[in-house]
Amino acid sequence: MKHQLRRRRLLFASIALALVAPTIQIAAQQPPVPARRPSSVSRPGTPLRQIGGSTTPSQVPLKGIFEPISYPDDLQLFDVFFVNRNIGWAVGGKNRAGGVALYTSDGGNHWAIQVGDPQSNAAPFSHLRFVDERHGWMVQGNDQLLRTVDGQNWEVVSKIPDYYFDYLFTSPTTGVMSSSGRIQRTVDGGRTWKPVFTCRISLQTNGLTQDVECTPQSLHFPSPQVGYFVAYSGSSTILGKTMDGGKSWRVSLALPTEGGKEGELFFQDENTGFLRIGNGNVYATSDGAQSWHQLPGVYIGGRPEMKFADPEVGWSIVYRTMAFTTDGHRWTSRDLGFPANVNAFSLPTRDRGYVVGDHGMIFRYRVVPANYTAQGAIDAPLMPAYGGPLRDDLDRMRAEVAVLRTKLGVPGPNAQQTASPTGAVPSASQRSSLPGYDMAQSSPLQGDPGGFVQDMSDVPMSPAVQTCCASEIQTFQNDFGSFAQQVPSFSGKFRNLNLVVVGLNMLSDLMNRAHGMRDSFVALKRAPSLSVASLALQQLAGTLENTAQTVNTGFSSGPGLAGFSDGMPMGVGQAASPFSGDPSSSAPAPTTDQSFSQDSNSSMVSDPGGAAQELANKVKSKLPKIKFPH
Repeated sequence: MKHQLRRRRLLFASIALALVAPTIQIAAQQPPVPARRPSSVSRPGTPLRQIGGSTTPSQVPLKGIFEPISYPDDLQLFDVFFVNRNIGWAVGGKNRAGGVALYTSDGGNHWAIQVGDPQSNAAPFSHLRFVDERHGWMVQGNDQLLRTVDGQNWEVVSKIPDYYFDYLFTSPTTGVMSSSGRIQRTVDGGRTWKPVFTCRISLQTNGLTQDVECTPQSLHFPSPQVGYFVAYSGSSTILGKTMDGGKSWRVSLALPTEGGKEGELFFQDENTGFLRIGNGNVYATSDGAQSWHQLPGVYIGGRPEMKFADPEVGWSIVYRTMAFTTDGHRWTSRDLGFPANVNAFSLPTRDRGYVVGDHGMIFRYRVVPANYTAQGAIDAPLMPAYGGPLRDDLDRMRAEVAVLRTKLGVPGPNAQQTASPTGAVPSASQRSSLPGYDMAQSSPLQGDPGGFVQDMSDVPMSPAVQTCCASEIQTFQNDFGSFAQQVPSFSGKFRNLNLVVVGLNMLSDLMNRAHGMRDSFVALKRAPSLSVASLALQQLAGTLENTAQTVNTGFSSGPGLAGFSDGMPMGVGQAASPFSGDPSSSAPAPTTDQSFSQDSNSSMVSDPGGAAQELANKVKSKLPKIKFPH
């Protein structure tokens, strides 16, 4: 019986093997399809990242800290402004004199005096304003306006109008100022100012109409054309609005003051904004100041500014209390143990901020591992992570390019390369000089210049590339397709609000960079020889690295806004405005510092073809055409 049972088992096993063997053989003959790695899986050598303000078992717990990077002199620092994570200025003086402007290019690790002398009798500096890392302004004493056009050298350009409250610039030439009940405007970088509006409004009091004067205070422009100011008259809070870059204004009654007459406002876009009135209550609008609603449980006392790094993360700091939002809507506050009161702060990105105060106090905000310690560091709220899937796609593509470098024998990123910083494909002379090159075969995809997300799966690999690197090419293509899909949503969520024009250009900048990546990648796929493929890979690596560094630094403006036009169209759609029926345009982290190294700065590519919104529409129209291998 036992022998019969054994024979039956052997027979069944033989039958099963015969049935399965063909399947195994067929499967073995199929080429492997690269699997799409989930974004939460980290590769060796890739920094672990927090996603969405929480951690998974494979991720390092994080925390926020303020760490001291103070200047070693007993200075009163009145203002600070960082144009990106690393480049910034802090200004003040000593004993009501000794005006000095400090500069850093490494995130505050080192400070240098750029202008002034702490031991002089010159008045202190204050009120820093910048539109990019080259064009900036500051006030000395109460009556002199200084300007820099290279980020290094400063000159006195004009005398400040009497009793100014606030000023700002929307381009290297155009600015507005609130002073003495009026709005004044400049179109020559601050050399001359011209009154363009006197604040008056008709109010109903006890059934009677009364024309009263109002005093504009805080100013904010979410775009070069649309701007707001908050003003006060008697017991009323007044809102002013411009839709032509400050040339003309309309005023509207917003709210009762409810005590106090110092207000502050900040708009995330042309319609969405916050208003803090004199008693510390905070109100919000989502319809271009047509209506306001009070935010429950939010109180911001004193006279602090409100600043946003992007549409989700904003701060307001007064004395030693920090109010903040991490979703662009709900606010909370926390007391912090700074050794002196905070006089001013700057928030260039959601995970990097700077505060200044008396006695040379400068503290830097960072996100670090929970077990990180530093002398004098102060625990602070944890800001949400930057970048999301787009950052993950960039990280993966960089790793995949490193693998391709090895397979093709291309020098690493520290070696001298021919890669263009803008990621252009090899020139015709470079490519045609290589053996076996065919211009028709190796040219990049043609078509709509805004449609960088055309499907590339139909672009065949040359035999040389197929033999060498088929799997790596396919994997990179998958991640590039995901990157292309993420660009519009990323630009909307993480748009830079620290520098208005830089933020508005973010979408077109990313699209231009993706153009370069696409063209170089297509040239790589079609390369008739490994020598041509190596050259195309160098171009691809240059564009990819430049894009990753630009995202890391929060979109530095690089060479500035020399090509910027004040008439640049902004926003899409029209909505009714309470300001005399005028139409109102509607507008639709860097990663944590686990490595504790300073990010390098990179240049920003301006959109050569028009408004960012037009390009966004092109992107959306192309997205359904993307094909992804499964």
